[in-house]
Amino acid sequence: MFSSQRRTAAAIAILAGTTVLLAACSSAASDTGAPGQQPSSGDATKAGAASAAPSPSRPPLATVASPKKFGTSVPITLRAVDSNLAGDFTSRFLMVDDHAYGVTSYSLGEVDLATGATSWEADFPHADKSGDDAKLFYDGSGPGAPILSPDGNTVYAAVPVYIPGSGTTEGKAVVELMAADAKTGKINWTANMTVGSDAYTQNPNATVVSADDRTVIVTQADSTGPGITAAFDITSHHAIWKTKHTALAVANGSVLVSGSSSNGPQIGGLDVATGKRLWFGHSSDSAAEVSSTVQTADGRLLATITPFSGDDPYVETLDPKTGKASKLSKIAAGQLSEAGDDLLDQTESGGIQIVDPGTMKPLWHLPQGDRGSLTEALAFGGLVYGRDDHGTSVILDQRTGKDATGDIPGIFVAVNQHGAIMIKDKNVVFARAIV
Repeated sequence: MFSSQRRTAAAIAILAGTTVLLAACSSAASDTGAPGQQPSSGDATKAGAASAAPSPSRPPLATVASPKKFGTSVPITLRAVDSNLAGDFTSRFLMVDDHAYGVTSYSLGEVDLATGATSWEADFPHADKSGDDAKLFYDGSGPGAPILSPDGNTVYAAVPVYIPGSGTTEGKAVVELMAADAKTGKINWTANMTVGSDAYTQNPNATVVSADDRTVIVTQADSTGPGITAAFDITSHHAIWKTKHTALAVANGSVLVSGSSSNGPQIGGLDVATGKRLWFGHSSDSAAEVSSTVQTADGRLLATITPFSGDDPYVETLDPKTGKASKLSKIAAGQLSEAGDDLLDQTESGGIQIVDPGTMKPLWHLPQGDRGSLTEALAFGGLVYGRDDHGTSVILDQRTGKDATGDIPGIFVAVNQHGAIMIKDKNVVFARAIV
């Protein structure tokens, strides 16, 4: 089952087609960051084990379209996963071929998956490192995974930090945004989004929602308030606009947000360039919502709505420019994510199902009969990976739901053609795929 923190984060954060900031000289008193002197390589950017000494042996990673078996595991030195006593976790890894980018509570780094070593790691200038080891195990929330620029040369990440005051200048909670060179880890620029002046307003959730060749969208979700979102220009590094809404996705020039309207919390659309409101509320249902998630699939933008009325969640297609909506189905939708040509739905009741995005009809679901469900499920290469009721992991065929591999030690965090990032005995490892 998902922890309450994870369920809340999943409800208001999005998967837009896919689980930080302020440079050393960025302004600590405004919502803009400016380029300036870069930190020394020994301070903000640390060479990890992979660059400090060559690996004695680095056998090539196997390439498997649909990994079903795993061999040797290597420890990952960058801890970009938080887990709690219940075993739930928040992953902050982005896998890219034979390496992965990860965000910790105070840094952004790259991991060589063949060795598990950290190739480079750049610290967020104002992040607090104290007590992080304890937080890794007991905290089930944290900043979102990093994302790459369209050309793959820059990696973006964001973390919430608190900048103490000095003299007459008050301290403030901010979200720090970092843009780093994807190959070297050199900090290209940073900027900040002010959240509040009270340290207690600091929220562990911060996410870079999107990045194109002009704009980076950063958001901080808040289950007790409206959240906050800002758009930063990648040339000037200044905030173009800022709003008290939580960003869910960016599609067709519109930023989909969740925030207050005349009818209560609803999805709305803002112009990505100006932040100007394009629309708010749905044409198919004007009632307030407990939560909303947005997912792209089958060439459409799908919104899953959980009404305040207590009615079952439903799914509708949504035009990001106009807000025009059309209800598709009243399936028991929970957390939708892409699964190739299908959708993986992890329901609020603890079940999972694979849904045809064209008809929104389930192809199969669990639990069913004498078969239990899976938690922490993810899809890759036509397979579904997840943890069973016995604490081990299982791989299912995505189209049929039948077991493909069972009794796998550990918990899957992320999977690609070379293997899987997993949690084994509270350690984060990379398990090599074998043919």
